[in-house]
Amino acid sequence: MTLEQLRVFVAVAEREHMTEAAKALNLPQSATSAAVAASQEGHDVKLFDRVVVWASVGS
Repeated sequence: MTLEQLRVFVAVAEREHMTEAAKALNLPQSATSAAVAASQEGHDVKLFDRVVVWASVGS
């Protein structure tokens, strides 16, 4: 794990939100996700559980 990947991991863990971490680090959300993915692949471990939130328009 690189220092940058560790920095991203800490930011995501503190905020519990990938996009908010990206904003705090002044990085694109895609770079934040890529750093987390690279960390997971490099250590063959799942660092975060991703939760999908669905929104629907009421009738």
